[in-house]
Parts: sequence; C-alpha cells; structure tokens
Amino acid sequence: MASSRGAFVALVVLPWVIAWASGSRLTWRSALAVLGGVVLVLAVGLASSSRLRERVAEVRTDLQAYSQGNAATSLGMRLQMWQNSLHVFAASPVTGVGSAGYLRAQEQGVAQGRLDRAILEFNGAHNQYIDALAKGGLLHGLSTLALFLFPWLWFWRRARQPADVPLHAVAGFALGGGCELAMM
Repeated sequence: MASSRGAFVALVVLPWVIAWASGSRLTWRSALAVLGGVVLVLAVGLASSSRLRERVAEVRTDLQAYSQGNAATSLGMRLQMWQNSLHVFAASPVTGVGSAGYLRAQEQGVAQGRLDRAILEFNGAHNQYIDALAKGGLLHGLSTLALFLFPWLWFWRRARQPADVPLHAVAGFALGGGCELAMM
C-alpha cells in the first residue's frame, strides 16, 4: 500500500464514485460492505506496513504540533501554504500575483510573523487549484478547474447511460475527475 495521503482519500472516495457513476443503487447493506472493505484494507495495511504506521503517527504528531503553534512540520507547512495562497488570492482576485509575486508574499508573511520561515522552501500552495487562484487569479483558477471538470463531465455523461454502461466511461469518470474533484 502506498503511504501517500491521496491514496487514502481515493480509497474512501472511489467506491462511492464508481457506484454512483454506474447507476448502482446504494443501499445500507452495500454502503456497509464498502466501508467494511475500506476498513479491512486499512487494517491489513497498518498491520503489514511499518512505513504506513509511521505515516499515521506523523500526521498525528504534525496535528498536535500545529495546534500548539509549531507550523514547521509537513502538515503545518501545507496548511500555511494554503492559508498564504488564499490570503494572496484575496488581495488580488482578478489577476493574481504571478510566481514572483507569490514568493514576495511568502517573504512578507514571514516578515509579519504570519508564516513560519520554513515556508520559504516552497514556491507554491501544494494544491493545484489554490495555487492557480493565487498566482493567476480567478480566470486561471477557473480554467484549472475546467481542465479536470470537462473530461469528468464527458465521462459522467457516458457513465450514466441507461443501458450497457461502458467500463471505460466509469473508470474515466472515477479517475479522471471524480477523485480529483473530491480531493479539492
């Protein structure tokens, strides 16, 4: 099992997206079966992978450190990058500030004490949508969303056909946009 956070989000989201896209009726029994499967996969992964256990412990430690004011952790940096990017977007929502302006905004945030100095190692938000909003403004943010949304809608239309749902349409819907949009 991968130890990336995105894989775990996909593990939880993907069964629901596939069920919805294929028109399957979601009953309590099937919902519990999917949740049981997810729990089983997680339990096996945690039992068999020391790296996965380390990652879970890292997240817990990072959250505790962040709640106590220490942002110099992996998760703390990510939260600060998102916060800073939204701050930058709010200051220039129409045109954004560009990559150089983004770096200047980080430096200003550090100088003002809003951001930890370690954030200067990064040149983006570590989130494609928020980064596009901050650097390019609303038009860039919306075009980035459209980049994933249009293929997703194309596959969705084919996945919702009344009969003989093509498997490639469900897979494209689920992987091409369904999980990506769910992770926004």
